[in-house]
Amino acid sequence: MTDGFAIHYNVSPLSGLCAYRKQLVTHFRERVALIEKQGFNYFMGFEPMTHKRIKWKTVYDYEIFEPKFPNVDFCHGNNLTTKRWKQSLFRKKPRFWVEGDVNHIPGWPNLAEQIKEFYPQKDGKKM
Repeated sequence: MTDGFAIHYNVSPLSGLCAYRKQLVTHFRERVALIEKQGFNYFMGFEPMTHKRIKWKTVYDYEIFEPKFPNVDFCHGNNLTTKRWKQSLFRKKPRFWVEGDVNHIPGWPNLAEQIKEFYPQKDGKKM
């Protein structure tokens, strides 16, 4: 967040998930049971049904929603998942990759100014 760097690429983040409640509850109960049995690992991923690495008992179809304007995912150094800032870090390479900055994200005018209001710097000053 402090450097203003922005990347736009095709991704289906858990933070952008939109789904039917009943199916999600079914899936996440199964996921929690698996974690309780064998522990958590990144291999299982986070987004439900988006890969075939785990043989889930209950599987639902899914679609990837691509809004007119991108969702913004703020990275601040304390995120649970590590961020990939280069295409070479992806197992499955994104279909497209656009690098930019916080001042040029389509649909998000004045985002840098809005961020300053809500995220003070470590020394107590605003960004």
